[in-house]
Amino acid sequence: MPTNRNPRAPWKQPMGEPWRHRAAGLPRADPGVVTSQLFRVMVISDTHFWHDNIVRYHNRPWNHTELMIARWREAVSDDDIVLHCGDIVHGISSGILERCFPDLPPARKFLVPGNHDTTTRIPIFLKHGWQIFDPFETRYQGVRLIFTHEPLEDVPPGAINVHGHLHSNPAPTHRHLNVSVEHLDYRPQRLVWLLDQRLGGQR
Repeated sequence: MPTNRNPRAPWKQPMGEPWRHRAAGLPRADPGVVTSQLFRVMVISDTHFWHDNIVRYHNRPWNHTELMIARWREAVSDDDIVLHCGDIVHGISSGILERCFPDLPPARKFLVPGNHDTTTRIPIFLKHGWQIFDPFETRYQGVRLIFTHEPLEDVPPGAINVHGHLHSNPAPTHRHLNVSVEHLDYRPQRLVWLLDQRLGGQR
């Protein structure tokens, strides 16, 4: 049975802005809603909705925003839980974002804030039903899972770090699972399916 673990556990933090400073003062959800129902969790990261330059940086389709929204609506049901590992949007002002942020299923959507999820954007996400987590961990099939935005520098033995941030670049090691959209066919994917694939290849 998945169990929630202390998010202040002694794994080494990634480079860049300390995650504890992100979305300072905003309420955090209890990761137990995810860790107790891993079979319902769909995972995705680094959608970067409306980011024009990412088409060139990571060879995305020119209509990547519309494509991701359409595929999200195809893939996700109302019974699912979506866990986004950071960087929902980029390259758009908060004023415009207020008017065009998409309503996406399901009702339960959670975000581990990334470096582009600013304190001006996150309240807009909250208005649209999102909730936020600090990085957290749980267990699946006896394996320790650590969820972050940036990949951890040091992943403990016997653990898998589920992360984004790297986009089309490969995961740093076999202990990392990069769930950026470029690796997921631009749609949320079932977490346990991805984990079973990874663990099956390691056994």
